[in-house]
Amino acid sequence: MFLINHLKFLWNGGLKPSNSNPILLRERRTLSTTIFFVLPVAIGLIVSNYYTGGERDNIFIAIATAVVFFSLYLQAYFNKQLLASQIPMVAFWLVMIMAMTSVGIWANTWAWLLCLPAIASLVAGRTAGVVWTFICSITLWVFAYMQYTGYEFPFSGPMEDQQALTLALEATLVMLMLSAATFVFRNAQVTAEKKLSDTVKQLEKEVHDRTLAENEARQSEQAKASFLAAMSHELRTPLNGVIGASQLLQDGDLPSKKKELVDVVLQSSETLLELINNVMDLSRLDSQSIELEKVPVNIGEMFRSTLAPLAFQAKEK
Repeated sequence: MFLINHLKFLWNGGLKPSNSNPILLRERRTLSTTIFFVLPVAIGLIVSNYYTGGERDNIFIAIATAVVFFSLYLQAYFNKQLLASQIPMVAFWLVMIMAMTSVGIWANTWAWLLCLPAIASLVAGRTAGVVWTFICSITLWVFAYMQYTGYEFPFSGPMEDQQALTLALEATLVMLMLSAATFVFRNAQVTAEKKLSDTVKQLEKEVHDRTLAENEARQSEQAKASFLAAMSHELRTPLNGVIGASQLLQDGDLPSKKKELVDVVLQSSETLLELINNVMDLSRLDSQSIELEKVPVNIGEMFRSTLAPLAFQAKEK
C-alpha cells in the first residue's frame, strides 16, 4: 500500500489533485508517465544488446535510467520541474551519443534521435522541442559528416560516399516533420487550456459575485424584517393602550352617543392593529414562512366597521 501511494505521489509530481492547478498537474503527470515508460524501454534495450553483442552500452543505459528516475524525485520533492524535464532528455541524448560512437549512423541507433524532440515538446514545452530539434539535427549531421570523411567507427559497416549524408538528410526531414506536428499539437493544447482556464476563472467570478449579491439581499431582507418587527412592536404598544381604554369605556355607563363614538374608536384601533399584523405577514412572505388561515367573515359587520369612521367626515360635509 505504501508503494502504491508513493508511486501516485511521484506520478502527481508532489501535487494534490484536489486543490492543484489542472494545467500544472497535467504537465507533471505527462513528465512522470514518460519517465515511467523509460523503464520497459531500457529493459528492452539491455536485452537486445545482450543478444546482439552490445553489452558495452548496457552500463550506460542503466546509469541513464537511474538518472532519469531521479528526475521524478527532483520534481516531486524539490519542485524543480524544468530541471526534472531536461535531465531525461540529456541522459537519453548521451546514451545515443555513446552508442553512435561505436557504429556511427551505419546501424539504426540514430533512429532514436528522431523521437527526442517530440518527447521534449510534450514534457517540457514547445521551446524545448525546438531546441532539441536543433541539437539532434546537429548531432546527426556531425556523425554523418565524420562517416562521410572516412572516420572509422569500431563497429560500423561499409557505406558509400554519399550514403551517410543522404541518410542524415532524410532523417532530418522526418525529425522536422515530427517536431512540427508536435509543435502544432502543443500549441493547440496550450491555447485550449488557456481558454478553458479563462472560462473557469470567469465562472468562478460570476459565482462569487452572485454569492455576494445573494448575501447582500439576504442581509437587506433580514434588516427589513428586523425593522418591521421593531416598528410593529412600537406601534402595537400604544395601540393596545388605546384598545384597552376603549374597551373599558365601552363597558362603562356612557350615553348612547358617546358609546357610539367609543365603538368607532375601538373598531378603528382593531382595524389598524390588524393592518399592522398583515404588514408583518407580508414581511414573512419573502422567507416563505407565512401560513394562510381560513376564517369566517361577516360581510355586514365588515361594511359597518369600515363605514363608521367615515360617517363623521360625511356629516361635516
